[in-house]
Amino acid sequence: MLWIFASASASLRLRANADRPLTRMLSWFRQIVSAVAYMHSKGFIHRDLKPSNILFADIDHLKICDLGLATEIAMQDGREISMTRTSIGTKLYWAPEQTCYKYTSKVDIFSLGLILIEIIVYMDDVQRKVAFKNYSNGMPEPLLEHQHLLSDLLKRLSTPDEPKNRPNCETILEELQEYGNLRFFGEDSAPYSASEYGSWSQLSNDGANSESSGL
Repeated sequence: MLWIFASASASLRLRANADRPLTRMLSWFRQIVSAVAYMHSKGFIHRDLKPSNILFADIDHLKICDLGLATEIAMQDGREISMTRTSIGTKLYWAPEQTCYKYTSKVDIFSLGLILIEIIVYMDDVQRKVAFKNYSNGMPEPLLEHQHLLSDLLKRLSTPDEPKNRPNCETILEELQEYGNLRFFGEDSAPYSASEYGSWSQLSNDGANSESSGL
């Protein structure tokens, strides 16, 4: 999988490449989660997490960028609380509660779930748009069912109804480490493509007239 700099200050874009070595992809995802964990520990919500806001310092080291929409976490009596905020960011990666203008840092966790799908499963623009809409509507596709531990994590990251039930970044990192220790993932070089799943044919047809959304 190749990522390229559009310019010194622009985001990276994922080229159309179905090769997704799982160990490498999960290493990238751990780095993304670690960066979000750091932001949350400092009291901030990113609010616009997506692959185009993730840059490579070098071939395998990632950095989160574009903090222009970040906002402070609202706290009361030492606990995070929901707060009415402006719904801004990239709608394709929004958590459902962002449309209601009242949310917490768990919106970043939902976005991480979508990013996990995107870096592991090869999808074209239409497939990605339809899949993400289904996740937001509580109708997730079985994209990672062949890796049931990873699938379970994804379901909890992207639950639309109870944001408080989404795990925090520390829990995500612990579970990813556990999966790595169990060596559960099988062939490291196996590609994961949306076309492997039967429902995608219909999804692609349903979304064929939808406007494609780039990274």
